[in-house]
Amino acid sequence: MVKPTTITWLADVLVSEEDGLSQVVAKYKELTGITLDITKPAHNQYMEKVDLTFATGEAPDVVYIPDATYMQRYAGNGALVNLNDWYVKYGLDKKFDNKIMDGTQVNGGLYIIPYTGGNGTLTYYRGDWLKELGMQPPKTYDEFIAMLRGFKKIHPEAVPYTAPGIIQSEFPTYIYTVEFFQDAVPDYTKINGKWVDGIQQPNMRAAMERWRSAFAEGLIDKDIVTNNTSAAREKIYAQTAAVMNYWAGPWHQQFNQNLRKNNPNGAMDPLPAIKGVTYFDRVALGSAITRNSKNPEGVFKYFLGGMFDEGPLQMLFTHGVEGIHYKMEGGKLVKLPSLSNPAFTNASGTYIKPELTVAPWAKDPYELPQAIMPSFNIFRATAVPAILPPLSAANERFGADILVARKKFLADVVYGNAAFDAALAAYKTSVGAQVDQVLADYNK
Repeated sequence: MVKPTTITWLADVLVSEEDGLSQVVAKYKELTGITLDITKPAHNQYMEKVDLTFATGEAPDVVYIPDATYMQRYAGNGALVNLNDWYVKYGLDKKFDNKIMDGTQVNGGLYIIPYTGGNGTLTYYRGDWLKELGMQPPKTYDEFIAMLRGFKKIHPEAVPYTAPGIIQSEFPTYIYTVEFFQDAVPDYTKINGKWVDGIQQPNMRAAMERWRSAFAEGLIDKDIVTNNTSAAREKIYAQTAAVMNYWAGPWHQQFNQNLRKNNPNGAMDPLPAIKGVTYFDRVALGSAITRNSKNPEGVFKYFLGGMFDEGPLQMLFTHGVEGIHYKMEGGKLVKLPSLSNPAFTNASGTYIKPELTVAPWAKDPYELPQAIMPSFNIFRATAVPAILPPLSAANERFGADILVARKKFLADVVYGNAAFDAALAAYKTSVGAQVDQVLADYNK
């Protein structure tokens, strides 16, 4: 194994160029002598870029894996390098939270090094509007709907509830819309030890009635099917929407910082899970070394594993460059204003997330801001681990078509284009046989 001269990385959740990515790259070369060549597509194009990269055989040394199903897919088809031996050889097994790491295994192999613990989403609502109504935070679905109705009454210019889709491709597919699904699962789910299709379970009928009724009443964003995450967030900032489920922690602070540009008194508050609703702690995500790498152990030692050195590389990939992203005062790290938006201070990391580190670092000089803690505390108190289905050759073959059919079923019912039974029959005709093949794989 020799020290690499250049490492290529396809990345997503990383500090932007406008906020000092080039300075991070320069500092990495200063510390290691290695050139870090980063490709960072637009966030909403990233999954497509990952698929294209592997399909064309042009994968770089390292790829950020955006979702647990992608980890399964590309580990299962041999596109990723098993990191187990180097994880132990270079001592990461002594640094990492192995309970988190156990959840990242694919058939006993370790294929990613997480940049963060799993984390997950919870629901945020306009706390100032709720005070205006004289109401308490909802604890049941009926109270949740009453809150949405109240928001619509006092602020008719805004839609009460928005989300980036009814479901989406990331796992779990419905984390952003749990209040309406409740115990129904618009995906595969395990019941009494057996994997089943949640769309075809009896409780889906009641869930779709909740959706259809709330949408017909004007409580749900009419653009919910076409929204991506940024479009939904912008509606919160612009005060054209009042409730949205999104990531715990720094996003709580970011919601409020961006909202208060338009309303200094606005407040997005985190909501404890209402009765019947579960918040999910998703499988930890991170970056993988691809089979295309000519020097995978060198890439691991000097980059993917090396960034957890409890020293200058961990400082760089967690907090950035001194004088650009932070300053030191009295032995404590103080975040500096964003380069692209001086009114905003990013509490999260350059890449490694200090608020959700998988490798606790006793010498980290940074104290997490109190502004991000309420949502974390609520999430951690109630979240349950998301259970990833097994590998399935049928799901690799048919998964995209099944997801499209599920989205169509859900949209047809929510928008009133079809009655529940007709939409379900169309779904079964479209992909029922393929779903059965996936379930046969899962239940072997």
